[in-house]
Amino acid sequence: MSRRSRVEVVVIGCLSLSASPLGAQAVDMAVMAKWSAVTVVHYVMTGDFTGELVVMKSPRGVDAKAKVTDRVELTFNWDQHAMALVGAATVKNFPATVVLAPTAECPAPRITTPYEGWDIVSVTGFGGGVTLAGKRTYGAGAFPRARPNVPASQEVCGEVWEPVTATTEAAEMMVGVAPPLWYAMPSAGGEFVSVSKDGKSIIVVNAATGWTWTYTATPVR
Repeated sequence: MSRRSRVEVVVIGCLSLSASPLGAQAVDMAVMAKWSAVTVVHYVMTGDFTGELVVMKSPRGVDAKAKVTDRVELTFNWDQHAMALVGAATVKNFPATVVLAPTAECPAPRITTPYEGWDIVSVTGFGGGVTLAGKRTYGAGAFPRARPNVPASQEVCGEVWEPVTATTEAAEMMVGVAPPLWYAMPSAGGEFVSVSKDGKSIIVVNAATGWTWTYTATPVR
């Protein structure tokens, strides 16, 4: 796989680009008025990932995939008129969890050092969102192999184990910042946008990337 940065884009449209007509759902005008009067918004933004990813790289090109869960948390202030960060963002990276499974032919690969799908080290703003840059670390471990130079009928996967070292590569993602006006009308963001039952957070599910983003906004000024 190329060492170039991988970029995943979460597309979050603004109200004017919504595929849902504004008349399709009642707008909470009081909430709309509240957020329309706010310039700077404080966000706690969490991302939760669930999906299958390569967690260990093989020199033979047959990489180990596993079920992975991961989580990141950002806090920042956002000028919703300028659509830009106000000051620096803070980031909390959580350890990923990895579940490797055997196949019908082979036992599960052994992973001996942590896989980290995405350690964010910097947050910068762009028009309407943030760019999250960091690194991805593939674990060290071993792959099960059959003993070499034996007839195919006698091959048993896992009789020998091929060791691999940990590797890293750059990782970058561009994520939109959900406008707080979506509290008043989540359907304006599309079918994958909702408001939490307690009304405190906007939830955006991106099935294409496996990430679900939760935005909890409070007014600053």
